[in-house]
Order: sequence, then structure tokens, then C-alpha cells
Amino acid sequence: MSLTDANTEKNTNTETNTNKESELMDQHYEQIVVLFNSSAKPQHLAYQGAQGFSLHPLQLASSDPLTASNGTAKNSVGANGFSVNKFSTAVFVKK
Repeated sequence: MSLTDANTEKNTNTETNTNKESELMDQHYEQIVVLFNSSAKPQHLAYQGAQGFSLHPLQLASSDPLTASNGTAKNSVGANGFSVNKFSTAVFVKK
């Protein structure tokens, strides 16, 4: 087997694994939204379709004050969109 054949085989296996992981993820959530905020201020993304989303359970349980939903400026979702705290990433899910 040549190096090219090995790389082709490896890429095929990766794609197959990714597809299997995607299938498992789809069983738990209908939609997933991931937002990154690299600024020093909380940000809000207006999105009319935000109803039905919630912060991912792992982030809800987080002890990190930037990630958890228990701070003054927090990662949250409302009828008008998503809010993401400063210097954080928020994962919102819809079942």
C-alpha cells in the first residue's frame, strides 16, 4: 500500500466515524447552535427562532461563572435570541 492509499483509507474511515457520531447526536437534539464571543462585553444575537432552545445541560451545571447561567451577564436564550457572556462559548440545544 502506498502513502497515498493509506491517506485515502484514513480519510474514508474518518468520514464514516463522523457520520456515525452525527447520527448519535441527532438522536438527542433536533438543532444545536454554538456561539463564540471573543469580546470583553456580553453579546446578544437576535434570532426569532430561538424559542425552544436551552443552554446545554453541561453548561447549565458549570461552576465557571463565565459559562454558567447563574451570573449577572450570563449565557441565556429568550424569545428574541441568544445572549453570550464575555470571552465565552455557549452551546444551545433544541430537543
